[in-house]
Amino acid sequence: MARFPQELAHAFAGVFPRSDPYTPVWDPSKVNALERSADEDQHSDSAAMSAMYALMKTYGGMERCLGRLSGSLLTVQDEKRQLQRDFNSEVERLQAELARVTQERDQVV
Repeated sequence: MARFPQELAHAFAGVFPRSDPYTPVWDPSKVNALERSADEDQHSDSAAMSAMYALMKTYGGMERCLGRLSGSLLTVQDEKRQLQRDFNSEVERLQAELARVTQERDQVV
């Protein structure tokens, strides 16, 4: 590592996915990992910038995933609240029915 820091930095940046890492299929780079891609060249002017670009792309994918999970969690919580309201109203209806039936029974006896 100490002998070839530039090559190591380029190889490190070349192992990151080229697209959203949360897609079901990962399309790895078709170029040599030791050579920077055109996309990396466009967004960086050094190996450190290339690594930072790849890291930020990964962070962006994770942030999108967290946003989707947060949205799903809110949906599930809303559904749970609705189920609880439905359950509570059904319990109230059954209690009222039980009270009515009990009162009818007491009047007959």
